[in-house]
Amino acid sequence: MEATGEVASQLEVKLSVLIEHLRTSDGDSFDIQSLNKQIRNLMEQLRAKIKNLESQQREARVSNEREELKGLADWHNSQLIDLQTKLKRANLSVKAKLVKKDRESLLGLSTDEETSQTRQRKRQDGSLQAASNVTDSLKELRQTLASSVSRSEDTMRTLVDSSSVLKDTSSEMEAMGSHIDISHRLITKFGRRDVVDKILIFFGLVLFFSVVVYILKKRIFG
Repeated sequence: MEATGEVASQLEVKLSVLIEHLRTSDGDSFDIQSLNKQIRNLMEQLRAKIKNLESQQREARVSNEREELKGLADWHNSQLIDLQTKLKRANLSVKAKLVKKDRESLLGLSTDEETSQTRQRKRQDGSLQAASNVTDSLKELRQTLASSVSRSEDTMRTLVDSSSVLKDTSSEMEAMGSHIDISHRLITKFGRRDVVDKILIFFGLVLFFSVVVYILKKRIFG
């Protein structure tokens, strides 16, 4: 559990650094595409670690360990969602820079029109390719965010079901405690009646033998 959590934390740090580098990058479309690829690979590794923690939580037998694993998985899942949001913003920023650079290149045409137009076309094609790559990354990121939100909803439903089961169990325990208390009172009451019955029998025997002795005494000595 600790090893998985540490690896997940290390991946989150690496992702934060790469996303910040992407946000401030002035590179061409190839550099941006390469950075996005690295980030996606690291996010897949982080997602796998979170799934591993969730699997350990389901298999855990001790309640404390299960709660600890759940908290750890939820934390890293929230970190993943935050990183995905930052990546989306970084890609939007890069896309805006590419568009601005392309606009500036259009305004800065040289006197050599043919050479300038060729250079401009290459830049425009590169910008369009980079913009297309950023758009694809944003689509993939949106799908990943939807998947993460869906997993969070499933986790909440599981918690609600678990809470309902615990409430039902608590009600049953309270009812059982009430039955036990009533049984204890009945046993105590029967125990007291048994003592009273023994005392009555004893005095009855004493009275009986007293009468017998009295009758014998009257007949013998009377």
